[in-house]
Amino acid sequence: MMAPIWRLLLVAAAVFAAVAQNHARAQAVPLEHPVAEISIALRELQSKPEIVAGIAPADRPRWLAFDVVNPVDAPILRRLDLEPASIGPFGSFWAARGSPWVAISVQGEGVSAAMIPGREGYTADIRLEPKAKATVILQLRNVEVEGAWRLWQPQAWDKTIAQAMMLRGLFAGALIAAAAWLTGLAVLRFAAAPFWGGVSVLAALALLLGSAGIVNLGLGGLALAGAAFAATALRFLTISLEMPKDRRPWTLAAEASGVLAIAMALVAAMGLEIATSILAIMLGV
Repeated sequence: MMAPIWRLLLVAAAVFAAVAQNHARAQAVPLEHPVAEISIALRELQSKPEIVAGIAPADRPRWLAFDVVNPVDAPILRRLDLEPASIGPFGSFWAARGSPWVAISVQGEGVSAAMIPGREGYTADIRLEPKAKATVILQLRNVEVEGAWRLWQPQAWDKTIAQAMMLRGLFAGALIAAAAWLTGLAVLRFAAAPFWGGVSVLAALALLLGSAGIVNLGLGGLALAGAAFAATALRFLTISLEMPKDRRPWTLAAEASGVLAIAMALVAAMGLEIATSILAIMLGV
């Protein structure tokens, strides 16, 4: 008697999921706000659509589509951006760098799209005329591309990029100061622990600048910097743990400053969003 009930429940759950999915797909993303999250509105396309604007061939192509609508009586320009689902530059070890998608197409009246250089290769500008509704189709480079998809007002986009650059500059300055302090301790005291701490902080600085595109390290360079950061930080910790219990004051100062510097370097290398969240928690904002 129980088996038919479970089957009915499974069928009902499948029907409910299908209805909910179709309802979500039918909802077009309104563009009256400066930033619109569109990840939930994306749907997978099984058949190959007609792509009209591309920049490079795809390895294992994947097609996504979403609907947008301009609800106001004025033209709207929005910039499409993908924030990769990886933890800052450490995502270099498992996430492919470069353009997340290679082509874009639009279907509808009063809409146009153009691909432009972005922070991870290329992005796209989408323009909708008043009251226009359209379907945007993206061809992704491969099936592993994941992340948070957003449509930005150009002014909001420029503001967030400027804030990100300012925060990177603050972190870079702090890392340079920490590396100089640890290097000075290593030279003055002929100590190995602050030396390895300074090298670890410099490797984190290379990660920060390389992931931002300020220094062109490439995927291999980012992976090498990440490996150097992990290895030298571990070496610093092992040397510190092997020190005698009765440490001198300067040794304790070097050890404490090294731990703080490496912790700051780790936060900076994990990405701006995680870094700002940690700072907000520490400051109680």
